[in-house]
Amino acid sequence: MSIKDWPGGVISNSPVVPAGPYQTDAASGIWTLDQAADYAKQGIWPVAGSVAPMNVDYLLVAGGAGGGGGYYGGGGGAGGMQTSTVSIIVGATFSISVGGGGAGGNHYSHGAPWRGTSGTNSSISGGASASSTGGGGAGGYKSGYQTGLNGGSGGGSANGTPAGGTGVVGQGYAGGGGGSYDNNGSGGGGGGAVGIAPPTSNTGGYGGVGLSNSIIGSATYYAGGGGGASQTGTAAGGNGGGGNGTSQFHTNGGNGTANSGGGAGGMRGGNADGGTGGSGVVILRYPDSNGTAASVSGATYSNPTGYHVYKFNGSGSITF
Repeated sequence: MSIKDWPGGVISNSPVVPAGPYQTDAASGIWTLDQAADYAKQGIWPVAGSVAPMNVDYLLVAGGAGGGGGYYGGGGGAGGMQTSTVSIIVGATFSISVGGGGAGGNHYSHGAPWRGTSGTNSSISGGASASSTGGGGAGGYKSGYQTGLNGGSGGGSANGTPAGGTGVVGQGYAGGGGGSYDNNGSGGGGGGAVGIAPPTSNTGGYGGVGLSNSIIGSATYYAGGGGGASQTGTAAGGNGGGGNGTSQFHTNGGNGTANSGGGAGGMRGGNADGGTGGSGVVILRYPDSNGTAASVSGATYSNPTGYHVYKFNGSGSITF
């Protein structure tokens, strides 16, 4: 422990607990009000605001989209994924919203919708503001094959030949579509690559790969696109929670993985539906030279080397 000699005596610079605006130069011990007032007038008493701003890293992944229904549905687009660092003051509060995954498109005999539903956004607000866009719903079939919808990553088209949806720049990529082979669905876009149009006359398009990120202390993939429906075999979803497309009649498309933002797989046909998109996630990280959060709700905590990490699988809040 180092010390500093102040006119009033010895003041320790050991951090106070919990972290607060006096953390850098805490006046430990017993001091009279007259002493405190005198040193404050001289400008040598620790005052609020002496703590340097704190850098907080964030990962925002929105909800993935549902897979296409009807016949030869496309794969759902992955939820938009973005990372950044913000500088905040100690005591700032964030409100956290985690996006849900979109529902799969229905078989035509189950009623509308036949296209997969888009995922919903994930966001932080308060001490800083940022938002990632939900994945675009996959195309399905009802009186014609449908395009994929635009989103954080775009949805794949039904039947391979209509266009895929577009992604948001910096968050994800386009869904597959416009290929040469019909009777197969296209893959949904992922956080790291576009979805693939059907590569052969029998195989659905693969979902776009997601992105790896180590904010929790280990490399983990998020935001994989869903695979399109196939005539034979399986069109895999992208790394990062993308659901597989199915080649079996009366079998739902694969679901996106929860809290990954993965898009869902498309269904081939029969008494079945497209898969459900994976919910999103919000993760915050800052150096553990700062204290733990003053208050937090809705998060799990971990302490990999050098960092405090708070992972939100659902909505919540945190005060630093």
